[in-house]
Amino acid sequence: MSKMLTGLVLALMLAIPLAACGNGDDDADPTATVAAESGTTATTPAPTISSTTTASAPTATTGAAASPEAGDFTDEEAALLDLLLSEGDLPGDWNLLRVEAPELSDSPGICDAPRFPRAEERIAEVEVEYQSADGSRFVLQDITQFPEDVAVEAMAYIRDTATCTEWTDDTGTVFEVSPAEAPALGDESHALHVAFQVADAGRLEGDFVFVRIDGYVTIVTTLALGEYDAAFSSDIAQLAASKIDTLVGTGSNVTDEEESLMSALLTIDDFDESWDQPQPAHRSDPASWTGLCNADLFPDTGEAIARVATEFYEGFEADSATVMQLMVSYPTGLAPAAFDYEVEAASCGSFSSGGTDVTLETDTGFPALGDETFATRFTFANDDQDVGGYWIVIRVADMLTTLIYTDPADLSDAEVRDVATAAADRMVGALR
Repeated sequence: MSKMLTGLVLALMLAIPLAACGNGDDDADPTATVAAESGTTATTPAPTISSTTTASAPTATTGAAASPEAGDFTDEEAALLDLLLSEGDLPGDWNLLRVEAPELSDSPGICDAPRFPRAEERIAEVEVEYQSADGSRFVLQDITQFPEDVAVEAMAYIRDTATCTEWTDDTGTVFEVSPAEAPALGDESHALHVAFQVADAGRLEGDFVFVRIDGYVTIVTTLALGEYDAAFSSDIAQLAASKIDTLVGTGSNVTDEEESLMSALLTIDDFDESWDQPQPAHRSDPASWTGLCNADLFPDTGEAIARVATEFYEGFEADSATVMQLMVSYPTGLAPAAFDYEVEAASCGSFSSGGTDVTLETDTGFPALGDETFATRFTFANDDQDVGGYWIVIRVADMLTTLIYTDPADLSDAEVRDVATAAADRMVGALR
């Protein structure tokens, strides 16, 4: 990316009226060129008929986005580095351009809004910037940690100030600003769509997605030269929010019982090298779960000792396979009743979910695993494509796991059984 484009992208990101810095590169390099169009885009895998979390986006990995010298960051900033998107989180090939802790700036933000009045109350702030290998797409992320009441006020300030339709910065660059549909993430979220012309490069446009999780506010910016992909923007925002939520939100401060149950979940080692783990093991909210035949939750779900989940993606294309796993531990004697309830819930034969008709087949000849096993094969149509998958319930002692294996391209019974067998083996191993 040319220095001029770097400066414009950075200036746009830092125009958000929170705790923005002012250390962008303003020295233009007229000899540098930028690829004008991307030949690849990322799309969300085909929809599954259940979700264990509100954010089901690809790969969240622990560890800092880069490895700067530890002395460059305060302890609070260093802790935030682990929450940033890393190169391994992003689908495809990306280059890390920078990772830093920005200084406060009094420069005006989008729509010439002044800096957030309580910006100086931030606990820490870090940001990272990536460029796709072909030079056509950019991902920038800023995370600011505030006291929670200040974070709530910061989100309100964003909504109240970034309301113009056009804004010109002090370089004369004209930015078109419009509302964007924000994915439902974290405690609250908001989005803006921005577009502007870059000399000798073309039109750059994309989304700013603001997400608050407790006292953390992240700004996820995705920009593209040429064709803009709204689905990619949403995916990256979901990924970033999921990573923060897993490490400091509802996924943090797990109980001993939850931590123990997480050890029984599948891991990336149970899949071949083409798979990624978009959701590390995390606490699962029962309210986010939809059962077969639109059945209500098991009536005694509230008695569960622990409830955890994880997710895996074979890739990021629309026809990629996905695996979701939910695991629940119950007081002694309650798991068999929960298993029977799941079997009964699958007796409808067909049902409609979100306007999609789903057909069930219970006579699958699936092998017996654990203490009890039940497997339903489901099919539904998605964009004129028939999608197949399995809904598998396995009980081992007082643990009950549900596996949802979906493959829009080529569902392999053998591969499904291998994954289910690995899941049952891990459950048995956790009891030893």
